[in-house]
Amino acid sequence: MKRIVSGITPSGDGSLHIGNYLGMVKQSKELARNNDCFLFVADLHALTTIQNKEQLQRNIEILILNELALLGDLTNITFFRQSDVPMHPELQTILNNVTPLGLLKRAHAYKDKLAKDVMEDEINLGLFNYPILMAADILLYKPDLVPVGKDQKQHVEITRDIAERFNKTFSPIFPLPDAYIPESVAVVLGTDGQRKMSKSLGNIIGIFDSEDVMKKQVMSTYTDPTRAHATDPGHIEGNMVFTYLDFFGEPKKVEELKEQYKEGNVADVEV
Repeated sequence: MKRIVSGITPSGDGSLHIGNYLGMVKQSKELARNNDCFLFVADLHALTTIQNKEQLQRNIEILILNELALLGDLTNITFFRQSDVPMHPELQTILNNVTPLGLLKRAHAYKDKLAKDVMEDEINLGLFNYPILMAADILLYKPDLVPVGKDQKQHVEITRDIAERFNKTFSPIFPLPDAYIPESVAVVLGTDGQRKMSKSLGNIIGIFDSEDVMKKQVMSTYTDPTRAHATDPGHIEGNMVFTYLDFFGEPKKVEELKEQYKEGNVADVEV
């Protein structure tokens, strides 16, 4: 039995979308069948963008309820709130002292901020220090695997670098974890078909939104721009409707729809 650790930040309004489900919740459920899983709400990380107490508390509550509803059986899953375990920031303080400045400056989140013309002196130190807290989140539980999306792989690599420096400086305490990135959900594209699904980009399909909101989200999904009429042969590749159906639909029915779509026998709205 391997040990797994994963966390999700209560960003936005705290609710989950299908990208979160495929990239984290579903993996946790599957991995928990035969492994020891630690799954946490990363509320300390949310402080980089949310400083309103009421909003953060509301986000945390919504995220916890969403996760519990989707996880169901918690056998082999330890589910907790990051800030309830003071060892997370304590270990971060220790790791601060073995982490070089240059390593943090290579982090994607920091470089992305600079690319958006944000003055370096104005960047939130919590954001700059984010990779060290994430390293503490991971190393504290000495896991074998860390489920992440492809865009988060660098954080695991940074964690390994920090662990190596700590082990060399003090004692070989921390095993080096590996990133777990199933290819099918390495990057779950949003409804625009171009960018990773994200609430900040407005390209999501929610899970617990109202029927009207979800219908609007689904109807805005990128399909086949070359198809002018419902009777035109359609393309499946890059068509996000079929990408999502591959994840959630009945395989036999989805294959039938694909054939009908390619032959021009079914409209986008019918799919």
